[in-house]
Amino acid sequence: MDDRQRVKQYIERTGSQSPERIRAGLYNGKGGPVRTTVIREVLAEVSGLDAPTPPSPSKPGKAAARAMAQFRAEHDYALKLRRAITALDDGYATEQEMKDAAGVPNHVWRRYAELPEFVENRLKMRDVTYWAPAKIIRQMKEIVGAV
Repeated sequence: MDDRQRVKQYIERTGSQSPERIRAGLYNGKGGPVRTTVIREVLAEVSGLDAPTPPSPSKPGKAAARAMAQFRAEHDYALKLRRAITALDDGYATEQEMKDAAGVPNHVWRRYAELPEFVENRLKMRDVTYWAPAKIIRQMKEIVGAV
């Protein structure tokens, strides 16, 4: 049985339309992996649609810009931290709350939290670190006498 027949049988049996699920399901069964292009062709054939053309990574322009914007949104942790501080407005948060709000993973948190640009946004008292906009941190320091 060739790969195209295996894919058709799997789609008929499971009703799955996701190339990733189909590939995983076939890989976990007997017969080994099936190329994603074959799966997409069979899906297009079964559904009566034209086979989707995957985006070309060699084309410059908007596709590359979107990918960079997505990468920045996922991995620019300093930007995420700045946005989370701005979102606090006139409030404050503990370090754990700030880490969760910013969406910064534990393994990189300290590297970004200790950047010089965030010194004025932190106040450490006893065993708790508070995060807030700079004006709120100044007010907090005045209240506790840590000016």
